[in-house]
Amino acid sequence: MHRNRRAASTESSSTTFIMEDDMVRICRCGFEAETIVCWSDENVGRRLYVCCREKYSGGYGWKAWKDPIMSEQAKHVICRLLRRIKSLEEKRAKEKKIVQELRDREKNFDFAC
Repeated sequence: MHRNRRAASTESSSTTFIMEDDMVRICRCGFEAETIVCWSDENVGRRLYVCCREKYSGGYGWKAWKDPIMSEQAKHVICRLLRRIKSLEEKRAKEKKIVQELRDREKNFDFAC
């Protein structure tokens, strides 16, 4: 599907193009910037444009935020939810290990009889 791109504005380090509902950033190197998600406590969940060539061959190191700064309350809630998810994942992993140990014991018991 061909997307209609037209220049919306020009910045010193990049050009912004509009693509339907989303924006595409073009780095100074001429390639489309990659979007990553930042997980630091200060910018948790905030998306960031980065030079895609930086990872592979020493690009320009260009970065620009895609999302606005979040409120302290939003950051707090997201961090708390992430900690809860991690805790539940750890609990699940322990329970899976216990289940596997019980299955192994059951197999050994069947052979002993």
